[in-house]
Amino acid sequence: MRRRALLPVAAAGPPPAAADVVPEPADGFFHYEPPRPGTYVLHRIRRMPDGVLLDTLGRRVRLCEVVRGRIAFVSFAYTRCSDPQGCPLLLDRLFAVHEATRRDPELARNLAIVTISLDPAYDKPELLRAMEESVDRGGAPWRWLTAESEEALAPLLEAFGQPVLRTPGQIYHLLRVFLVDRQGWIREIYGLGFLDPRVLVNDVRTLLLEEGRG
Repeated sequence: MRRRALLPVAAAGPPPAAADVVPEPADGFFHYEPPRPGTYVLHRIRRMPDGVLLDTLGRRVRLCEVVRGRIAFVSFAYTRCSDPQGCPLLLDRLFAVHEATRRDPELARNLAIVTISLDPAYDKPELLRAMEESVDRGGAPWRWLTAESEEALAPLLEAFGQPVLRTPGQIYHLLRVFLVDRQGWIREIYGLGFLDPRVLVNDVRTLLLEEGRG
């Protein structure tokens, strides 16, 4: 979903010094040059829904507490997903964003990546802890969360507008990533066709410029 308005180039000011630290186009899929940070506006879409989840130590946490103080990418996935155009693709694109934060201290200080499991019956905290620990400690924090049950997760999925169809051994869901600003507003919703790591990183930098941090 693209809710952005282009600005005149002169209004954007000089490009941030770190703007040359960008991910490569994912798998050669995106054949275009994304807009420069600050040359467009990301409008507020709606407030990020909140809910109680479990962190990788099994502690109850509120989603708003996990993202507090940072710009965040919030997504939904599950570890048993085998669809190559599903969770593996999503995580690959987010990994490219995380790699960019390892090379850019400003991004690392200001961004969080949060992935919420769609499969709480299988994705227990100890399993997701291994997922967290598999990510290099450098760069932005990447938090994995789960829920106590499918029933406990359902209201949060509905509030995010994240439809899920459960069948034996399979979970079908739309691929979506939500960009949330520091004030808790969803500023962009990315589907499969817009999961370009370069765009995601530039959108974070656009929000930093909006805050006067770029």
